[in-house]
Amino acid sequence: MCTYSMVADHFIKQWPIPQQETAPQINVWPQFPAPYTGPTKEQFQELIDLLKMAKKIDAATNQPNCEIAEKKDILRQVAKHLGIEVQIP
Repeated sequence: MCTYSMVADHFIKQWPIPQQETAPQINVWPQFPAPYTGPTKEQFQELIDLLKMAKKIDAATNQPNCEIAEKKDILRQVAKHLGIEVQIP
């Protein structure tokens, strides 16, 4: 497994994937939906920096372009939920 994939897997497992609400939720006391507990914008930016470094390591060890589209899609969903416009490396 390449470095990029390991780094992405680690963070994807730690952070919940934001779910798209399909129907309005009715909140009845005392049951309230739990707030999204994903990364902060700063934590997400640290991940992006790590992924950039991981790509360099993979290129140096003859494992270029090993990132998986599905993992990138999950990271895009998290970025969108956080309101971050970022290019996923």
